[in-house]
Amino acid sequence: MKKRLGFAIAIIAAVLFIFFLVWQLWPRSSSDLLSGGENAVTGFSASAVIHDYERDRQYQYSISYPSPLWDQPGEVLEILSTSQYRQDLRNLLPWKTGSIDSVQDYDGRRVSVILYLGKEKGNYTEFMFLSSGTVLITTADCSYPRIYHPTNTLTLDKLSEFLQTHGAME
Repeated sequence: MKKRLGFAIAIIAAVLFIFFLVWQLWPRSSSDLLSGGENAVTGFSASAVIHDYERDRQYQYSISYPSPLWDQPGEVLEILSTSQYRQDLRNLLPWKTGSIDSVQDYDGRRVSVILYLGKEKGNYTEFMFLSSGTVLITTADCSYPRIYHPTNTLTLDKLSEFLQTHGAME
């Protein structure tokens, strides 16, 4: 009887371990993270804060849609789709994560992209790149951000470059 109970517990533990491993490593596309997919996007705003350590200056670029500078969110969605996003195990905690540490791979850039979804006000998804390896994703229906890790570390580079080229410097 004890042998069977121990075996059952070992099987359950192994299944749970495999479930959590698959859950964490299974990448999700940017459109999977948007309720309604990319077709539901009706507008966006984006900003990049870039710190120049050599000159000890900080630059901020921003863009929003609709805007005379830019007429559609398609290119921003295309850049976001260059990566898949893997969940962090901290998303399973029943409480908010107090602080998110991206100091080890922080390079002086932080980019935020807010995608407005549907015709209802207040329905959005925000991608906040804290570094090339850490993204916080906040939605209107979740009270705190979820932590993801992009599979393509160049997505932050592309977003920064796009905002420096097309955005207004503040």
